[in-house]
Amino acid sequence: MLVLMCSFTGVSQINSMDYFSNLENVNQIQIDSLVKEGICYNKYIPSRVKRKVDFGFEEWSFRLYSKLALYDYQDIILFSKDGEIVLGLLGEIDIDNKDNCEYKVFKKEAKLLHEYINKHNEFYSVSLTEKNFLKDITRRITIGGKYTYEKETEEMFDYVETKNRGALHKMMTSFSFELQTLGAIGIMEIGDLTKKEQKLIEYISNRESKMNNLEGCILEQLTFKEIYSILKK
Repeated sequence: MLVLMCSFTGVSQINSMDYFSNLENVNQIQIDSLVKEGICYNKYIPSRVKRKVDFGFEEWSFRLYSKLALYDYQDIILFSKDGEIVLGLLGEIDIDNKDNCEYKVFKKEAKLLHEYINKHNEFYSVSLTEKNFLKDITRRITIGGKYTYEKETEEMFDYVETKNRGALHKMMTSFSFELQTLGAIGIMEIGDLTKKEQKLIEYISNRESKMNNLEGCILEQLTFKEIYSILKK
């Protein structure tokens, strides 16, 4: 196991792709050491550090900020199971052009990744691909609360108004936990749930994982039930 003990200067002097591709495993001690050094956490814009996803997998997400360009950063996403890195992605983020960020794969265990995708498809009764997975987990979605609605949240309310159950179901069965949350809330707002919808919504609402929620200019991590209490009509 490679334990990360480094300073900002140490990371900035080498190629980040090479650096992170040498990681064999990931655990909380490694991430804590990075956070302690102040290179993955910005006090004004906290990023997700770790959350459990489905089927025993975990998602790690953090940022590397440049001292010379505080509004640009590298976004690191690690998808793991039992400490083993299943997928590692690195994106160079330009704050003025975030939607066009291209993520590069620096580590991939195809067998475990396909295991997750297959289990997802079976559980949610969908036929999604690795391309769908990569698109969903690299979307930096914040849900939005009482003061401002983010893009995806506004879309959810539009679907509710037009009773577009199909679009909401697509959100609820995606790989993104934020989209799943919005889709489930939208279907609950429309009502008349099927047994299948009830089962999925119950599962999603009872997960302990937290989603990114934006209140004013404060980014926070909330559970499904906390977000629902804010968004419900």
